[in-house]
Amino acid sequence: MTRAQERLATRQAATARQELDGYERDLAAWQPTPPEGILPWAHLAYRHGLLAARDDLRAELGMAPAVTANTTVIPEARG
Repeated sequence: MTRAQERLATRQAATARQELDGYERDLAAWQPTPPEGILPWAHLAYRHGLLAARDDLRAELGMAPAVTANTTVIPEARG
């Protein structure tokens, strides 16, 4: 690998780590009760998207899978 390729890989990894930190912050701040006007299933789908993006970035960076549960039950979402 050339030096330019190494620098590019280093920058890409740093960017991916910053994105991962953002997803981790968003997941930590996620509230199980949807805000007013947001449908419960849409709120849960958003969380699943955050989890999937986080897991993809962790795999890309060669990190172990996160230990967060993949599902959260919202009582209003059950029918």
